[in-house]
Formats: sequence, structure tokens, C-alpha cells
Amino acid sequence: MGRISIVIDGSRLAIGLFLLCCLLSCHTVQGGVCWSTVLHNGRCRDLIQRDITQEECCKIGGGLAGWTEEDYDNGQTFFWSALGGGAPACQACSRSCRGIKCPEDQVCGLRKLGHPFCGCTRHCPASTKEAPLQPICSSENLSFKSLCHLKQRNCRQQLREWVNYNGSCQRSCDTVTCREDQHCILDADHNPYCVRCMTNCPDFKVPVCGTDGVTYDNMCHLNRASCLSQDKNITYAHRGSCRYGASCTETECKEDETCLLDNRHAKPAPRCVRCDLECNDTSSDSPPTPVCGSDGVTYSSWCQLRNNSCSFGLLIHVERIGPCLAASSANSTITMTTR
Repeated sequence: MGRISIVIDGSRLAIGLFLLCCLLSCHTVQGGVCWSTVLHNGRCRDLIQRDITQEECCKIGGGLAGWTEEDYDNGQTFFWSALGGGAPACQACSRSCRGIKCPEDQVCGLRKLGHPFCGCTRHCPASTKEAPLQPICSSENLSFKSLCHLKQRNCRQQLREWVNYNGSCQRSCDTVTCREDQHCILDADHNPYCVRCMTNCPDFKVPVCGTDGVTYDNMCHLNRASCLSQDKNITYAHRGSCRYGASCTETECKEDETCLLDNRHAKPAPRCVRCDLECNDTSSDSPPTPVCGSDGVTYSSWCQLRNNSCSFGLLIHVERIGPCLAASSANSTITMTTR
């Protein structure tokens, strides 16, 4: 009996080892590596998941993903991603742009080897009699020949400008056409904006100070007040509550803003503005429009006026569109180089 038991146990062990080998063998054949990027040379890079079938890889990675049959270990995966120029024998999940969803302001294209990728538009269509371009004005008050040109600039410079209104940028609401649910307002520098007059604003409180010296619960309430205002333009001054006599050292601005002092009041008031403006941006179709500053100086553009404000730490306002009147004794013209 003891001998028969040993034979049976040995048979079970052999069967178990055989099944284990089969499982390992099947695992090796089915498993591979899923990558998020197929490079221009046809190799794969940027790991998504190891030990995965091609079908599963393409399902979770989408049409831009690639798959390699060989399942690399951690060291090999790092080498191919960081040092080796991508993993070889890469099989792209798609050979067309159909169904590909690219990030905002990017478009899908095909590489020479036929696999899709997302990138910036190289060429925007030219205007023709049959299909004339529709100019737009951006949120930074720059005119563009078309929406394609705006997206191209956003993509190349990693910006987040949006369409303010259709048509070239204007200096008055009289010539701006907003959508039906929007109204045109002027900011402190006479730039028109199309905004929605919100009827209901959220209850949460993230206080902001308006240029009218009033503290609003959040930006929605400030924008609503500005939109409904008929006799004054209320714009964003800075984060937090308004404080009479506050200085820039006590004022919190956003990361991409700089605090300047507005001396139009009895005591200068802090204003948070953007100072990283490129005034001779060739990607824009905006012709330079001279403006007269509150310092009596004619600037070649509003952008040059703003950059001069940032250089001195004092907010210079637009007194009028066009050169300063010749009667002004302080009148001179400033054309600044790009910051």
C-alpha cells in the first residue's frame, strides 16, 4: 500500500508541474508591454502597463498607443523609455486618425510610417474667395486671422487663450457683436469683452476685490456686477478683501500676475495684472494701435503701455485711443522692445 501511495503522489506532482509549465508558457505568449507613445522612428515609449495583451493595451491606451510582444522587466523598460530611443518591434494600435481625441488645441496627424500622433497644426488654411477666413479677437485682445491661428499659437507656446468675440479686436463696444447670451463691457483699459450677466452665482466665498473698492464673494459676483453696471467698468483688482490704504506687500496676486499701484485714488490702491506680455508677437494679426497713457505719454500699443507700467510698478491707464493731444506738454512717444 505504501508503494502505491508514493506512485500516486508522484503522479499528482508531475501533473501539477506540467500544468504550472503550461500556465507559464501561456502567460509568456500572451503578455507584452503597453506604451502610450509611438515615436517617429516607429518605436514605443512611455510605459502604460506590463504583462498585457495587445487587445487590452489598445482598449485602455487608445489609438495613439503601441504594444510590444516581448515583456520587458523594469530595468529594460526604463532603458527603452529613457536611453534606448524607444522599444523595438512596436505595433501601433491604429493606422488612421479615426476616433483619435487629441488634447485641446492639438490636431491628429500621421507619421511617415503611418501611425497617428497629436501635435500642433503646422499650416492653417489660407483665405480664398470661396472660403474666406473668419478673424477673431482673443481673450488677450489679439486679433487672429482664424480660430486655427489662435489654436496654433496656444499649442506652440502652451497658452490658454480663448475666443473673446468674432471679428478683429476693437476699441469700443459699439462695433463688437457678442452672442445672444452675452453683453459687451469695457475693462479699465478700454478693451471690450463679451461676458455673460449671470443671474445666479454660487454661494461659496473666495473673496475678490473689485476696482470699485467693493469686496465680492467670488469672481462670478464681480463679473455680474460689472455686466449689469451701466455707468462704470468694474474689473478684478486682486484676491481677498479690499482694504483702504493696502500696499503691494500685503496683496496676494496669482502666480502669473504682478502687483502694481493705482494712484488714481486718494491713496494708491494695489492692482494685480499680467506683466509677461510679448508686444511684437508675429503670430497675431493685430495692427499696433497707439494709445495715450494717463502719464501723458503716447505708446505704440496698449501692450507697450502695460509693460512700461510693469517697469515702474505704477499702473498707467489708457486715457484715450490714439496719440495724446498735441497740447499736452508731457506728450512724447514710447516704443519699447520686447520684454
